[in-house]
Amino acid sequence: MNAPDLGSLLINKSGKFYYLCTYQNVWDPDKKRSFRKKGSTKTIGKILGGSKVGPIEWKESFIALYPELKGLDAKRNEQGKIVFTLKDDPEPDDDQPKITVREAMRLKKLQAGATWLLDGIIADTPLVKALERTFSKYKNHLKIMSLAYFLILEQRNSMTLYELFARKTRLPYSRPLSKSAVTRIFQSITPHQIDAFLSTLSSLSAQRDEALNDFATKFWALDSTSFSTYSEHLSKAFYGKNKDGDDLKQLNMLMVVNQKSGEPYFYQMYSGNIPDVFTVKNFLQDSCRMQLGRDVVFVADKGYGCIKNINRFLQTETSFLLNVSTSLSVCKNLFRENRNALKNPINFSSAACGNHCYTVEINWSYPVNYQTDCKRPPHEKARLFVHIYYNPFIRMRAEEILKTNIERTLNAIYSDKELCKEYQEFKDTYLCFNTEKNEYEINLTAYHKELELKGVRFLVSDSVKNPIEAYRAYYDRIEVEKAFNHYKDTLGFNRLRSSDDYSLEGRVFVQFIATSIAIMLRKKIAKIADKGFRAAYDSDQKLLKTLSSIEVTQYEHGSYFSPIVKNLAEIYNKLGVVPPEDAPKTNSDKSIDEEDAEIMPELMEGYAEPDDDIDVLTR
Repeated sequence: MNAPDLGSLLINKSGKFYYLCTYQNVWDPDKKRSFRKKGSTKTIGKILGGSKVGPIEWKESFIALYPELKGLDAKRNEQGKIVFTLKDDPEPDDDQPKITVREAMRLKKLQAGATWLLDGIIADTPLVKALERTFSKYKNHLKIMSLAYFLILEQRNSMTLYELFARKTRLPYSRPLSKSAVTRIFQSITPHQIDAFLSTLSSLSAQRDEALNDFATKFWALDSTSFSTYSEHLSKAFYGKNKDGDDLKQLNMLMVVNQKSGEPYFYQMYSGNIPDVFTVKNFLQDSCRMQLGRDVVFVADKGYGCIKNINRFLQTETSFLLNVSTSLSVCKNLFRENRNALKNPINFSSAACGNHCYTVEINWSYPVNYQTDCKRPPHEKARLFVHIYYNPFIRMRAEEILKTNIERTLNAIYSDKELCKEYQEFKDTYLCFNTEKNEYEINLTAYHKELELKGVRFLVSDSVKNPIEAYRAYYDRIEVEKAFNHYKDTLGFNRLRSSDDYSLEGRVFVQFIATSIAIMLRKKIAKIADKGFRAAYDSDQKLLKTLSSIEVTQYEHGSYFSPIVKNLAEIYNKLGVVPPEDAPKTNSDKSIDEEDAEIMPELMEGYAEPDDDIDVLTR
């Protein structure tokens, strides 16, 4: 039978007994809070035995309102909760956990397998510890993690459906949050807190590596992306080079990730009109201020590989591995000087994915400080390693494509068709008309110039001497970039759903946490794939969806998981996560005061403040 919902009750002492009372709240518009209406208190029963704990005797008038009370015995326990049992049931053993009728009605089944895996992936990492140290007030660190899990599992960044998601999913913060509550969390995350979080994250990561005696060279991927927005009220939203091809205003975000584990170390949001090449200066300033890893090598793509950035890394004594553009004159000269040695078969390496590898050491001169008044500031010298890679297959494909386009252009000319813009450009660049022969010929100078550096890549470093090590480090950075872009697309981050600056910082921060966790998971899956483990899933999203079939049943005194089949348990073990246990887990009792302490003050508005001699009973 259904246990009655008696609502909130008061307990008041009169004479030898404690009496249970109902009451009514009204709103005071002047004081902006609720209070108990005078004369609304009505006695409905008393606790036998003279104490706050014991069996309850209801008034006949109250039983008339709730007839089901006739078949139930009621008792108030030490936690202030009313426990119902059937009148014919024997008294349960107090030493054993018991589920009352009301508690049985409260049983919840939640999807738990995927969030259990995410918990295990980030357990004891600097990311989780930094979140707890920075955002522990009102348990905001748990709320942020729960919002990040929503972004990963639901693949959307609209928070409208978060409340429904939280009601059916096991999360670090178990209470569902409304859309307005989520917005308040975003607004509560300040730039100062984010800065403190990043500093703490860097410090904890260094302490962890020192404790593990992990002094191997660490490669950190430096990457950025853009977020498009329709909003006209974001101060950092400008038109720029949109990486998604959208004709919208955008914001840019730079992110630094450990290439081996996928763990994050830094992120920063910039105005949409600032290109990648100019973000390095600001990043290096932040890196020095927050003392980010000093014994690491930052790996970046062509967007960051300019001469000024090489100088900036050297000025700040920060190690780097940059992919520099082949259009730089220094690269063209080095290739021409070392072309024969590079293409020599002895420099072929299968470890570098079939590339020819050759390293040249050069002396590099750079200004000590750009901010000097003299026309030519003092210069320092540095030794740089330029790793040159040549892939004949890439060069061969580029030549085939060029030949095909030239052939199509000639066919269009001889058929007397009007040339499109593309064919006209090919005609002007690669063809010339021989009046003596009355036919078109190939402009061999332009042809060979176009193909000269096809299949060639330059990696420049101040510390990585071995070309194979440099190639592998850059290849790992590409994998991080792929994961970054993949989760940007699947999580819907190519659209920034923030209309004003008040919640922008918080929203981007939660997206950064979600992306970080997702990349860490992707790196774990890639690692077990390298060891020959092949799950029956072709993506991490399918794996998470499959694990979501594992449910947890939660009740008053604990929880237990549904049975886990062997192949799913094997996935947990391979990823280094202990599978959920089948045995019930006992929860520690928590009083209503402890639970209410978790609620933010604005969510407590409207609750009555009881008198000193009156306790509020839980529902």
